[in-house]
Amino acid sequence: MSMIKDMKTYLVSKGVSTPIFLGSIPDGETECIGLYRYAGKAPLYDAKMDRAGMQVRCRHENYEEATANARLVCSMLWEIGDEANESGEMKEIDGTKYARVLPVQSAAPLATEGEYVEVVQSFEVDIVL
Repeated sequence: MSMIKDMKTYLVSKGVSTPIFLGSIPDGETECIGLYRYAGKAPLYDAKMDRAGMQVRCRHENYEEATANARLVCSMLWEIGDEANESGEMKEIDGTKYARVLPVQSAAPLATEGEYVEVVQSFEVDIVL
């Protein structure tokens, strides 16, 4: 399954009701979240771990709300590693096991496009091979 699709499933299961788009955000959307996969770090074949990159874009009409959404999403994604560490089991989402989701930068404004602000944060997603 697609990693960003799994992350959307996880966020929705945690109560995120803001619309979440995968790979692109449609024109005209002013209050939403976009999940994007990008090249991460080299896989750790000895540990059987893929280290994918993911960017989360939180779009809103004002900076404070966009930033608050980014922080909320980050705290929820961070829980994936906490859940795995507490139980000793990896977090499984739709048949794929995830060891952790680790932020690699703080949330930062990306763009101000007329009617909205976009705040982004990048993550390393450790996927069990």
